Amino acid sequence: MTTSAKPSPRANVLGIEIDRLDMRGTIARCEEIIERRQPSQHLAVSATNVVALHEDPKLRDVARSCAIVSADGLGVVWASRLLGDPLPERVNAMDLMERLFVVAEEKGYRVFILGATDEVLETAIARLRELHPRLVIAGYRNGYYDEAANDEVIEDIRRASPDILFAAMPSPKKEYWLAQHRE
Repeated sequence: MTTSAKPSPRANVLGIEIDRLDMRGTIARCEEIIERRQPSQHLAVSATNVVALHEDPKLRDVARSCAIVSADGLGVVWASRLLGDPLPERVNAMDLMERLFVVAEEKGYRVFILGATDEVLETAIARLRELHPRLVIAGYRNGYYDEAANDEVIEDIRRASPDILFAAMPSPKKEYWLAQHRE
């Protein structure tokens, strides 16, 4: 009699470890992390990111330190299946963010949004308030600031005491910044 081993919690896609979670499982993992008040980071992996992760050892280290690594692109899911280490589905970062806004509104989680320009951010905040009137927006700030303002940005976020920080900054700057400051 043969028994099949339980698959590992992460699939290996071209040397990149990606959580074997669907959208529901990813949201549940996010909620667990929030409830434990555990500083963590999510990384969404697209085909472009796979290349970047192979070329950038610092980004690979960031990926290894992330509590959640999801397949952002269908190409990554297809590759996982072709390579025999299948992922259940694509967990698109934008879809995840939208679902987490719903969860945050329902559970009273505080959110902070870092990124975009002031104009785009103001429009996004107005739209969020329209779509999620009970969402607690603890703070927001544009993501186009110089390095000299970094301590001020970190202090703004710390003072706001968010449960979730959404960062809309270019990659890999966003990943490096979050890894360096997530605590």
